[in-house]
Amino acid sequence: MVAVVVDANVALGWIEALDQGPDLHDYAAKLGRALANDEAYLIAPYVFHAECAHSLLKRSRSGGWPPGTVQDYAAMIESYRVALHPEITPLLEHVDAAVKRHVQGFDLLYLDLALATGASIATKDRGLIAAAERVGVRVF
Repeated sequence: MVAVVVDANVALGWIEALDQGPDLHDYAAKLGRALANDEAYLIAPYVFHAECAHSLLKRSRSGGWPPGTVQDYAAMIESYRVALHPEITPLLEHVDAAVKRHVQGFDLLYLDLALATGASIATKDRGLIAAAERVGVRVF
């Protein structure tokens, strides 16, 4: 069994009802199958839930979802058992590392977790994929 750092955008791909395109849904389903078959376990930085909540709430407001839909989707994401890592980097160190690795602030947390644990990373974010390849992190 291997560790996989799951990006929040991939977690949203587990929700078929969200219009995100077949590529993301297929990729997320592949990751879900690896989890279900005990081929992988999923980890994410402490911001994972906040990022998922932000995206769900933003889509709920713009899409006029009926009451309870956000909670249903959040429960769906939680059912995938993503272990959160609480590591917090001081701000100046975080900014310096993000600039050095040419990634956005949140993306650095996912990349650093993969580096620290030897995990691969599950993402469809092109910038994060490029950064992972630059530092030798395998992309799921």
